[in-house]
Amino acid sequence: KECLIEVLPATQVNNQINEKLWRIFPNPVDHQISVYNVDNYFGQTIIISDLHGKIFSRSVINQNPWKFNIGFLPNGIYLISTYGMKPVRFFKTTE
Repeated sequence: KECLIEVLPATQVNNQINEKLWRIFPNPVDHQISVYNVDNYFGQTIIISDLHGKIFSRSVINQNPWKFNIGFLPNGIYLISTYGMKPVRFFKTTE
């Protein structure tokens, strides 16, 4: 199998979604991630997965910004998404 991985600088992790941007802060992150501009997705399930598709968490979007503790994740590159949108990358690091 061929696998292509694109690595982006931490300053380029925003993706255009329905003419709005999901903004992730901070990025890289060590404990708590905040995702801004999720108004159109209230009540939907947000998914955190790795680049191989392994799902680490599912949670319902119930606030803007949506906040989530990711301290349990090992260091690495992750994707955050919900159904019908392009995933947004974020970087987990431990200081």
